[in-house]
Formats: sequence, C-alpha cells, structure tokens
Amino acid sequence: QLATSPSCVVNANSGRQVTGLQQQQQQQQQLQQPGQQHHSDDEDEPVSIQPRLSDNATWLTDLPAAGQGAQVPAVAATGGEEEVLGPEQQSALLAAKGSNADVDVLQVHIQTAGPFSKRGAYRVAVVLYEGYQPVESGVGQLVTASTSKRLVTPPGMTAASSTAAASGEGGDASSDLTAAVSQGVARFSESLSLKGVRLSSSSQVVFELYMAKPGLAGLPTKELLVGWAVAPLLQNGHVLPHPQSVPLFRLPLMLTAQCKFTYDNAMLDFKLTRYKGAPGDVEILQGSTAAAAASQVLGKGGRSVHEDIPGVPSEAWVRVQRGVPPADPYTPGDGLVVVVDGARFLPSSATISKVVGSVWSSSGALLAGPFEGVAQPDSDAFMPVYACTATVGASHNLTRFEDPTATLMLQIQTIERTSRSVRVVGFALLNLFLDPKAGGQPVSRNIQDYVLNQGAFQIPLHAGAPSTSGPLRMTSLDSTPRLPCASMLIRILTPEAAKLQRRKPLPSYLDRVYDTSSRCMPTSLERKLYAKVVVRKPFAVREAARLVAWYRRVGGGLGGKRISSGGRRAAKGAVAAWGTPAAAYAVGGAAPPAAGGGPGGGNLLSRMFGGAGDDDGAAAADLNTGDPFAAIEERQQDVEESKAELLPPSDPETMDWMSDIMEHTAAAAAGSNSKQGNGSGGELSFINFNTGFEYTEDLGFFVALDGAARLSRLLPTAGLVSYSPPGSLYQDHPLVDDVKVTLDYDLEAPLAAPRWLDGYQQFADVPYHPGLVVLIDVRCVVPGSGSSAPAGWACLPVFERAGRYVASGTYQLPLFQGVPSHQLLAELALRGDPDTVMAAGINSGRVRPSVEAASVLVRLMCGSRQGQLEAPAWSLPLQELRLPRYVVNELGPRFVSEMRKMIRNKTYSMAKPKALTDEQWVDQINDTLIKVAGLDEHMEGEGDSGDE
Repeated sequence: QLATSPSCVVNANSGRQVTGLQQQQQQQQQLQQPGQQHHSDDEDEPVSIQPRLSDNATWLTDLPAAGQGAQVPAVAATGGEEEVLGPEQQSALLAAKGSNADVDVLQVHIQTAGPFSKRGAYRVAVVLYEGYQPVESGVGQLVTASTSKRLVTPPGMTAASSTAAASGEGGDASSDLTAAVSQGVARFSESLSLKGVRLSSSSQVVFELYMAKPGLAGLPTKELLVGWAVAPLLQNGHVLPHPQSVPLFRLPLMLTAQCKFTYDNAMLDFKLTRYKGAPGDVEILQGSTAAAAASQVLGKGGRSVHEDIPGVPSEAWVRVQRGVPPADPYTPGDGLVVVVDGARFLPSSATISKVVGSVWSSSGALLAGPFEGVAQPDSDAFMPVYACTATVGASHNLTRFEDPTATLMLQIQTIERTSRSVRVVGFALLNLFLDPKAGGQPVSRNIQDYVLNQGAFQIPLHAGAPSTSGPLRMTSLDSTPRLPCASMLIRILTPEAAKLQRRKPLPSYLDRVYDTSSRCMPTSLERKLYAKVVVRKPFAVREAARLVAWYRRVGGGLGGKRISSGGRRAAKGAVAAWGTPAAAYAVGGAAPPAAGGGPGGGNLLSRMFGGAGDDDGAAAADLNTGDPFAAIEERQQDVEESKAELLPPSDPETMDWMSDIMEHTAAAAAGSNSKQGNGSGGELSFINFNTGFEYTEDLGFFVALDGAARLSRLLPTAGLVSYSPPGSLYQDHPLVDDVKVTLDYDLEAPLAAPRWLDGYQQFADVPYHPGLVVLIDVRCVVPGSGSSAPAGWACLPVFERAGRYVASGTYQLPLFQGVPSHQLLAELALRGDPDTVMAAGINSGRVRPSVEAASVLVRLMCGSRQGQLEAPAWSLPLQELRLPRYVVNELGPRFVSEMRKMIRNKTYSMAKPKALTDEQWVDQINDTLIKVAGLDEHMEGEGDSGDE
C-alpha cells in the first residue's frame, strides 16, 4: 500500500493510474483486441471505477530519481509488450506530443476538501486535460496523480467512532489511510507533481473525488468516484501560484454541461505552481511572482516581504482568484447568510465605526434589512472587525424574497475625529445571485435557475452613494471614485455552511480566503499608498471609544441621553422606497453634495444610510469656506487624557454603548441639519476626505488653473503657478524650476473669463510646511511683442488647519493687485498661518484686491486623491466653490457677491488676427508668456544638458 507522504511526486510520463472515464474506454479497447477476452465475476455488481491504491503498489517504485530522465513506456507495434525508451528518445517523443519532460513540472498542492456529510475515506486524483479531453503520456496512460486517503467524519460523530472507522478501513496504522476528525473536512496538505507537461490556454486540471464507505468487520470496500471539479491552469499566459477554491460537482463528469449540481456544497482548496526542471527545484520557479512566493522571507519588524504586485506588501493586499461558485439552483425561501467580517484601511479620521447593510432589488425596492454591527473593541479602528451576521431571504424569519437581481448594499459610519460627528465613510455593493448561463448578475427578475453567489469577497469602498440614473446593480458604483485602499471583507454562505463555520475563528486575510482579484485589484494610486497605510500605528477601537467618551464629557459635538435598543429598532422601522443621491463630488469641503433622495424615490438612504454631503451654515450664507466640519486639530494631550475615561466592564456592554452613542450623535446631526434648513434633508454627511490620508512628499499635490473671471483688459491672458516657500519666482534672482504655465486655451471663451484646458499639474517632493501656499500669477499677454502686464495674483493655502492634510477642493480666489512682495512671502513662511497673514495684509492695505473684483478658478488636490475632483472649476456653479477663510473674514459677502458676477465680451477667436490660424495664434501667446517668465532660457538650458 502507498505510504502517506506530504509530498507525493508522480511522473506524468510513467504513471499508470487512469480516471474512471478512461478505464471504461480501456475496457472497450481490450474487448476489441484479438486474442483477448473480458470476464466479469459478478455482472450485477457495479464495477469499481478506480482500483484500490494497494493494487498499484509498484506505481511509485518505477519513478526515476529527481533530475533523471523519465522512463516512458511505449507499446510495440507487433505486440502488447512494453519497452522503455531512453532519455533522448523519450524527449523526442514527448516533443512530438507537445510536451517536454525536461522543462515543465506542474505542482498541484491539494489543501482541503469539504465539508462532506457522509463518513468515509476520501482522496483526490488530479488529471491534466487539454480542452475537454484528458492528456495522455502514452497509449492509455494519463497525466495524473493522486493524494493519499483521508478519513472524514461529519459533524456530530465522536472521535471514538472515527478511530474505529479508521481501524476498520485500513486495519494497520502503517496504511495509507489517515484518520482526521475535522468536522467533515478532508485535510490533505499534499503536493502532487506532474512532470513532462506543456500547458496552453486551453489546459485544465480536473480533480476527481473518490470515496470508500466504512466496511464491516474490517473488510475493505470498493472505492467509487463521487464528485469532481475543474479549474483552468493559465491566466493571461501564466499559472496563478496562489490558493484557489473550486466547487465539487456531482456525477456525471461532463465539462461541457451548463447546469451542474454540487456535491454536498463542498469546496476544494488547492494551489498551482509551475517549475522548470525536476520537482523540488524551487529556485528556478517560473515567473517573478511565483519566485517571490517560493522564496518568501521576513523583513524588518517581522513583516513579510512577499509581494504579489511589486511595491504592495502582502499584509496590505494579496492576489486570490476564487473558483466559480456552486451551480445548484437557488430555491427562494432557503435563505442565505451575509457575514461582514470587517473592513480594511479606513481613513485616519475614523474612530468607532459600524456597518449597516440591506438588500435591494434592481428597481429600488427594499427586500431585507437594515441590519448592522459595531466594531469589536479589541480590533484596530482602521482595520475594524465587525463579525456581523444576518440571515436574509428565509421563510422562517419573514425575510423571504424572490428576486434574482438582489444587491447587497453596505455602508460604514464612523464618528469622525476632526468633526466629532457621525459621518459616512463609504458604500459598497455586491450581487447576491449569479446567472449560470450568461454569467454575472441577473438582469431580470423573471430568470429561472439562478444560483447563490457563494464565497468570500473583498470589495472596495466607494466615496459616494449609488446613483439613481439606472437600476441598482453591483456595478452602480463603478463610476464613483473608490476610497483609496479602503475595502470590506464579506462572505455569502448557505445556512448549512454558516452553521459549520459558526464556531470557527474568522479567516485571516493572509490565509488568502477572500477573492481579491475580481473586484479589488489595486489601482495605480493604491499601489503607492498601500506601503504607507500598512505601517500606520494601530489605534484600538477600545481606545477610540475612550476618545469618544472624552469628546462627550468635555464637549465638542457629542452629548445627550442614552437611546434604548427598542428605540433604535423603532427608528429603523420607518423606511420607505429606495432613493439615493447622485455620487458626484462637490467641490467645497471635498465631499459629495447632499440630496434628499433621488427622483421618484423616498428618503430611505437619508434615514438609514444618510445623505452624501454637507453644506453647513456657511453655504446658506453663500460663503463656502470648504471647512464646514470645523477641522478640529486634535492635540496629543487630548488623546493622552482620554485614556483615563471609563468604559462599560464587558465587551458586549461596550459595543452596546458605542452603538447608542453613534445612534444618538447621528440623530442629533440630522436634526441639526434639518432645523438649519440647509437642504440636506436631515441626512448624514460623508467624512471630510481631505483628512483621510496625511500628506506625503513623494505623492505631492496637484493644481489645475481652470480659468478666471471679470478680467478687464481685452487681451489674452495666461497663468503662472508656483508655491511658497520658497517663492523663487519672486526673489531678486528668480528661479523657474518649479513654475507651471497654462498653454492650452478654449478659444470660444470670453477674454474676460478665459478657460485654460491644461488640467492638473503635479508638484512632487515638496516638503511639508504649515505655511505652504500656491501662488497664481495671471499675465495679460500682447502676442508677438514679447511683452506682458500683470493682471493680478492669488494665494491659496495648501493645508487644512487640522494638520498635514491637503485642503483639496475647487476654489474661487480673488486676484490682488501687482505681484506678491518679498516681505509678505517671508511672513507667510515664518508665521505658518496663511489665513491670518493674508487677513492682516488685507486689513492693513498691504494686500489690495483688484478694483474689478477679478478672480481665478482653481482646483487643488492631494496626491492621495488622484482620480477625484475631475470636473473643471468653470463647469460648476460659483456658489459651490470653496473660498479661503481670509476671504470670508476680511472681504465679506458683498465683495464675494460682486466677484461672482460674470462679465462676457468677445472671445479669443474674435480677438485673433484674421491672418493667423488658431494654432499660430496660440503659439504666439505661449511664446510671449514663456519669454516674459524667463522660461525660454530654462528650457534652452535643459536642452543643452540633454545634448551633453
């Protein structure tokens, strides 16, 4: 009998095991061969599809040593005797067959299979297929390998019965049967190597599940093929060297069948690796990703340096491609279980948080929910564990629904550190069902034989609510920017599978359980951010709760009496039809705009999930400072003092306390917004995304000079953008290394209100300074003359008052006369408070606004928010644009009202000389601007340097 081995190496070119299908074909061939007869001792007894492993005891002894050539049996033309080919002959034969034994080794690591409901001895055979046909290494010899047997005992059976069954099966402890009482799961942890294979895009691996029932009085029983699974081998030309899961199906084994039925709802976990050379040659593993997996080591601080994507630590993200879900048709009323395990990499402004979920139809009808769960006290506030479980769609709890278009909607709320109010972090969507024929989420509620979207998933959080412009689907958030690095870990289970996993610990992210590749592949920005967020100092939810308690005791936005659980349930019962605000971004305060439900819908999201923005009192006065959340700067002393706050003695009581605090704070915020009459409809607001990630020099910030307004001179204008400190452009010896210019114009725009189309320009590697400002210098250009005149300058503070956070947003900035003075720039750098310095300059008369109340329209964006704030400033109503605080405090509403009055005159096209084309006209404007700014010498210097 085969000895149990953790690494069973099987040569694909000398293996003599065959599948049940191939064995039947061989029997037919033998019947057709002359001179041979087929006998059956018992015609009524079912034929064993697979011989016992003991019948193949010589199977492993025929294997060559690692690194030697394979011994390929060949059938002589004149008879049935086998002859052994030498290494050179077999290589030629295998090359002719499309494989190369000296090059390719496919290793299949079988991890677990199950759970199974029947007791017995299970094993898994691996067979290589090309398309829908098994690959043969010789006549009737398949490329296959098999694990040893594992005894599986379903839940509820005792260890004693398992031991008895084990002794009954094998009798001897040295047999290939390994007893494993594992709640119905067969744990193999065996590596099977197929040597001498060449893979193509149509290559597949078929897993055959064999089971032998326990025998009586120690008598052996026949082993039968009971299930199978299939998985493709190549993805984009490469083997995916990470753990995967595929469902096990019932017989018959038909790869082309459109409708398959699962075997016990069981899954098979495995891992594929492709090598060059003999088994065990890990150092020459194909592919950089696979090589990293094979040579994984620990770096500084004990963190793994293995990276599935270069630059993205495995602690931050791992690549996992799950198999297709089981294809058993879903029966309405059976129900499903939604398990929200947790969230990952929430913004730095998060404290205590909760997840709120519900199920919706594509037409906007509420099917189930809402349900919610708060973060567990011992988890990280930035990586909270919710362990929130909800059974929906079941008849027994009155949540039954019959709608295959159902979509799970999840939302995270937190008490924001900078505002000390309950804010919405983001939304996530996932389809609950799949169309097995068309693939993807069903589009019609009349579809038949739809299946449950079982599995574990990592799905991204989006910084906006779903749009009402179409049906609600899993893709309804695709056009809404993702919240960088933030995601949710959820599982969709059958009630039976949920019972089996009820007492098990939550999966670890590094266990590679969650499907990350289908929905949560890192964006180019996230690949840069992951390495930064993974090293953030943990902030325990328990400590965050103490900080919130300190907020409540000393004031600052929290307070009020405790709300009972019954009151919470009553409040959640008052929900109506689905209506959701658009997911577009507002420009002030860097949050999406508030809206009281979509057209044709009620205010369900406003009551259950909250709205999508915050206008605050400043917006009501048409003075949007972009700082409606007060952006309170938290002192380290406050954090230290909060550690002395007392919390309820037990974790359940602490979680109830956190839920009460969030419920009351949310109700107070919604009531305050409703009383102010600011149009938010009593809804919650999104967090201030500006305070989600701290500024980092390598990502820098982006500035887009989009246009100007109320310019008086009938000349084309252009802009110069720089920053201070150091303000090099305005020194005695100007430097233009970091100066950006506008070079693209909308020729149909008026000269009084030009539109520049250059978009964002990046300022990277700029050191953090609290007094950092963007300086915008607008010049009136006389094309062809080489001269210009100042139209005014503007000042935009880069950072929020809350600390190292870029004050991202879309602004309207007043133009001041002349150019900034040396003294003013030095004072801005020295004081570190641009709003105070500018207000003092305006009050003293040193800084004078333009007589015409001219202004510029600018977008400022942190490098961590790339892909957001895409709308040009001139495309938005001026009342929505942010204003610097010094404008509101010193210039006042009358000046702002005048600044927002647009003036229109002749366009750039009208001012163009008739003898010039549009391109020549733009070239003259740009040549003059570059020469006046001294950029021509800078560009010539760069060119000379490049020539050298």
